[in-house]
Amino acid sequence: DALHPYGYATDQYVWSLISGVGIFFLGCGVSVYHGISGLLAPHEIENVRVGLAVLGLAFLVEGYSFSVALDECRLEAKKAGLTLR
Repeated sequence: DALHPYGYATDQYVWSLISGVGIFFLGCGVSVYHGISGLLAPHEIENVRVGLAVLGLAFLVEGYSFSVALDECRLEAKKAGLTLR
């Protein structure tokens, strides 16, 4: 159909994008609020080791997630006859 070169059901992608961006900005707003309130009324850190353990665990999980995504990108690029540098 010449009037709909991308199909009739592409609006679902637009609404998914709007939803994702909305969630991103909501999280951004909460983070900024939490950061400013922490600067205005600081409190003593109770346990540094727990904080560092959480950061370390987050680093490992994000690293694993990144490696899975990179492997998938390489696989799809190989299927398409492209290279991923």
